[in-house]
Amino acid sequence: MKLDHKGFTLIELTISLVLLTVVLLFVMNFLNIIKSEESNASFDNQIIVNTSLISENINRDVKEAGGISSSNCSTNVNSPTETSCNMVLKDGSVRIFEISSDKKTLYYKDDEGNIIYSRNAIPGYPFSIVYTEGNQILLVTIRQGNEYPIEIVSKK
Repeated sequence: MKLDHKGFTLIELTISLVLLTVVLLFVMNFLNIIKSEESNASFDNQIIVNTSLISENINRDVKEAGGISSSNCSTNVNSPTETSCNMVLKDGSVRIFEISSDKKTLYYKDDEGNIIYSRNAIPGYPFSIVYTEGNQILLVTIRQGNEYPIEIVSKK
């Protein structure tokens, strides 16, 4: 009597299911890595857009006024970085950079306190302002997170 083996044995089915599971785990892990990278790239793009929009407003004002006459910043006792900076333009107008107490919003105001422009921070990337005074120049650096600073340089 001859046995005719049609189909698969239980061991063959089990091995094929285990191999399929391993392959699917690798594929799912790969897709999670791609999703994470895409999310990081999206945050970077949002920060770049924020930085360029803020910079565009500042540059327009400075160009229209013919430059910067002076700048200074005030420090909040509870914060290691400045929370407000004044920039006096050559046409006599004053512009104020101010960060909200929660560091989530940057305000760009005129000398009367009217908001010219405001921008909300990307979650997890708070705004900060750092003021540096050198021998010949004053430097105001606005950052969102640790990347893509906006630097405003004026002569003393």
